[in-house]
Amino acid sequence: MLSSGVNLMMSVSEKLMMYYLSRKRLIEERMKEIVSLTTKFDPVFKETEAYDMVMYGIHGGKKLRGVLTLLTCEALGGNIDKALDAAVAVEFVHNASLIHDDVIDGDEERRGRESFWKKYGVTAAIISGHYLISLSLSIFRKYGWKAVEAFNKAWMNTLKGGIIDIWKGKTFDEKLYKIIAKLKTGEFFAIASLMGAIAAEKENYEKIAYMYGSQLGFAFQIADDIVDLVKLQSNKNILLHSLSLPAFVAWVLEGKIKGIKKISLISSEDLLKIIKENNVLEKALNKLKDKVAEVEKIASLFPENTYSMFLKEIPKLAIKKMLSEAPMISKFII
Repeated sequence: MLSSGVNLMMSVSEKLMMYYLSRKRLIEERMKEIVSLTTKFDPVFKETEAYDMVMYGIHGGKKLRGVLTLLTCEALGGNIDKALDAAVAVEFVHNASLIHDDVIDGDEERRGRESFWKKYGVTAAIISGHYLISLSLSIFRKYGWKAVEAFNKAWMNTLKGGIIDIWKGKTFDEKLYKIIAKLKTGEFFAIASLMGAIAAEKENYEKIAYMYGSQLGFAFQIADDIVDLVKLQSNKNILLHSLSLPAFVAWVLEGKIKGIKKISLISSEDLLKIIKENNVLEKALNKLKDKVAEVEKIASLFPENTYSMFLKEIPKLAIKKMLSEAPMISKFII
């Protein structure tokens, strides 16, 4: 529960931030504990750098997906002690995906320091990512076969989203973007929230929790792509790493792009021209506002309490933080 010392005069956002920081700390401590417990007596980890590498891979980050697991559980009246390992498993998988994503994209920096593959090499990055995924699966097993199936489905869908992003992302196809956003980003927000419902043993809320997480993930993908739209104006290499940006532009414009047909290849200059001529940034921000309202509507289906109030507030708080990466839109009000 929240501390009884919480100032009653604090805003919902301030209370949410206190909640978030406390739950994030719990998740970080438990992640380190589980890695230590599972590697302490393993000779492979003793004789190699494997332990240090895994700890490097899970260091830092917002731990937002794990916090969502705990928040969903508490919103449904569950005990966070029962949900904590589920939150950790969700974060292990997320970190594994980041390690692998940086290899795919060739990104040399992550969370203000060298990306995993840049520090330890591609081979170690692939192996360590697989280790974290396996560790996650062993944790999900504690929550029953339903949790294992949910994990497998989410991971497969995330991979499908990545495949579409790599091979089809540069196509001006608004339908394609919705698939990418749902599979690549929405799936693991969905599994995060679903695991909270499973840990709370509230089967009648599992579909609602899944739907909430999926739409929250979609909102995050929109915000992330908006930041890339802004960055593209000063860094034309963004298109090399944000492969689905053309599909995002098509989705924002609902396929109605002036002066250009749907094509598969496009330069940064062409995309910038389309963005400016079609007022894409403003329209994208409006789309984001609509998606956040949709997430809030789903949050209202949860039992009414402090934690469900946080479920309504967390999209605004987190997205504002994301948009702060692009100063010209950081003051956008959702």
